[in-house]
Amino acid sequence: MGRIGIDGVFQIWPSQDQGEVWYFNVFNFNGDTRLNCDGVIKGSNQDGFAVIDNPAPHVYVETSTGYTLKSLPQRISHKEIASRGYMYKVNDWEQVEITTYFNVLQADDDLTIAIFARGAEFTTPMPWCPGSSYKLEIRKDGKFRFVKQQYFLQATPWSQGWVDVPDLFDPLVLNGWFGVKFAVYNKDIGGGKQGVKLEFYLDPGSSNAFAKIGEYTDSGGWGGSDSACDGAADQIITWGGPLIGFSWDAAQNLKFRLMSVRTINPGGTFGDPVPQPGKVLVASTHVYRIGIAAKQTCESVIPQDPNPPPPAPGGGLTTTVKQFAEQHDMNKFPS
Repeated sequence: MGRIGIDGVFQIWPSQDQGEVWYFNVFNFNGDTRLNCDGVIKGSNQDGFAVIDNPAPHVYVETSTGYTLKSLPQRISHKEIASRGYMYKVNDWEQVEITTYFNVLQADDDLTIAIFARGAEFTTPMPWCPGSSYKLEIRKDGKFRFVKQQYFLQATPWSQGWVDVPDLFDPLVLNGWFGVKFAVYNKDIGGGKQGVKLEFYLDPGSSNAFAKIGEYTDSGGWGGSDSACDGAADQIITWGGPLIGFSWDAAQNLKFRLMSVRTINPGGTFGDPVPQPGKVLVASTHVYRIGIAAKQTCESVIPQDPNPPPPAPGGGLTTTVKQFAEQHDMNKFPS
């Protein structure tokens, strides 16, 4: 297993064996039954995709099991789901690496892009206990933060506030395409307890070179209240959820592409996932680094035969890989 995925995008963590995986279907995105969006998506893989009729959409990605909105009880017990490890089904999104590329062309000053995991939809009536999540938020001025939402609406930003990212321009409309990864996974914090690690990676120049920008481990002490959902005040969200979400608001023209979600194995064989860390961005006990990784290419993983054999009858792996490469326009990475 290498660091390049089948869509040509650099992977931070290895995929879990037989785990859940989803890639944005560039041929049939509005017919993808695992993709829920409160708007109409249009576009192309070359120019990017947009939700054309909603400047503040929510885009949800289901597991292979599927999920019908509002299938869960309003007051689902967080104590119970923490004990069993999942909210809806055993294959809920739990240890995940979420990826997408954004291009902000026009947006109001209060634009915030969010990526979230570990719950279901955000809806009414409130309190909506299925609406738990860890969020990565990126603001139009190029700052980011992590947020813990114990239910909808009970959200607590981390103590570091909004953190400046020097490699993101202020405003974001000056950046062109940039890649974002949000990794969320459980880790042992001692005493037989599990915490949750959050990681933010950025490809600022759309060169397929991701560097870790921020990280944080929820080991307790973070939160407001979860008594409405039968949880502790600082309930750690160790369970999986049926949906991965993307949202943005106040965006008149925001495009995305190369969107994917994978269940990961953080204890896998990739080794250190942070390529050549560089300067420290914030002087605190929590480390934010920018590093430069050599640009990865498909050729570095799969040597090209100048005289390849013809594809096997009926298609086969060669044809499948070629079709996927054409679908995702892998020879024309966003620039």
